[in-house]
Amino acid sequence: GQHETLLLLSFDGTDRLVAASESREAHRARATMTPAMVRAAVATPPGGFVLVAHNHPSGDLRPSPEDIALTRQIAML
Repeated sequence: GQHETLLLLSFDGTDRLVAASESREAHRARATMTPAMVRAAVATPPGGFVLVAHNHPSGDLRPSPEDIALTRQIAML
């Protein structure tokens, strides 16, 4: 079956990868971001950045309400 995989990558100010988290749901259509993944995002050193990416197994590239809520949650941190 198709499944969604969500990646969270944190980089320091020199573009070096400092943390990586993956959430992959084998039996569900939606992957979830755990509180630990969110904490990793905010632990990025000054000058660093976070990259969040996931696939859409359905092929529909429009953001879901959950995608929008997660983006807002991360942006507020």
